[in-house]
Amino acid sequence: LVDALAAQDGLLVDVLGTEVDVKLAGSFPSVPGRPLTADLKSAQASLKLVAQFDGATIVAKDAQGLDASVPLSPLFSERIVGKLVPLLVHATKPAGAKPVALSVSKFSLPLDGDLSKLNGTVTLDLGEVGYSLLPGFESALALAKLSDKAVASTTLEPLVIPIVNGVAGYDKLPVSIDGTQYFFTGTYDLAKSEMRFATELPLTLLGKKFSNDLDKARDFIDPAMLVPIEIHGTWSKPKFKLGQKFIDDVLAKALDGLLKKGLDDLLGGNKKKKDKKD
Repeated sequence: LVDALAAQDGLLVDVLGTEVDVKLAGSFPSVPGRPLTADLKSAQASLKLVAQFDGATIVAKDAQGLDASVPLSPLFSERIVGKLVPLLVHATKPAGAKPVALSVSKFSLPLDGDLSKLNGTVTLDLGEVGYSLLPGFESALALAKLSDKAVASTTLEPLVIPIVNGVAGYDKLPVSIDGTQYFFTGTYDLAKSEMRFATELPLTLLGKKFSNDLDKARDFIDPAMLVPIEIHGTWSKPKFKLGQKFIDDVLAKALDGLLKKGLDDLLGGNKKKKDKKD
């Protein structure tokens, strides 16, 4: 019943279970000094909300907000973690790991489902977690023959994610690849499910088919060089490309070197033929 009233379509039941101790206090609609308070507890999770409620929007001000400790269930992983950390897929927790801690402060949440109206600050503490990389990105890196560490369990520091008009911003989103952590910056539009991220990865991590031009110039670039890459598009169909400055500067010079080598080989070959004739 609580899940249906909160319009969560099974999410609350999924993380809290079917037996929940529910305490509600306050007035509806909320009046000054009497915010709506909801305290939900079960054997596996807890959730507390203190906010103003006007029938269309839930608003948390000052010290108000949402605090939850929940298991990383498949539905929570898909609908919450997948939205807040779009570069990580199928997040799971090893047996015995601590639950996920989630808090949301100074937020405005529309109940009509329009995420473009969502504002607030989310703190997500996944702790020890295992995950796969974004579809397409993983296969691009797999071509470089990465080890199994690419999808191994890792421990993440709490993520602070500001959301403005439905767009989540990321300053240093950590992603573990082949046992090393790399940081991504960018945004994710929750309403449109569109992302735009950038990072730098060593050339050795990029697969042979990541870029045709890059593949042609590999012999003229230090394998340890950090290559700027960009990810954009939707979660289901992300697109990957090299940073424009890298293309204009490093890659252009490397391709010039390839062209020069080709000309030298050609001229050298002609010279050898001429010497043989002489």
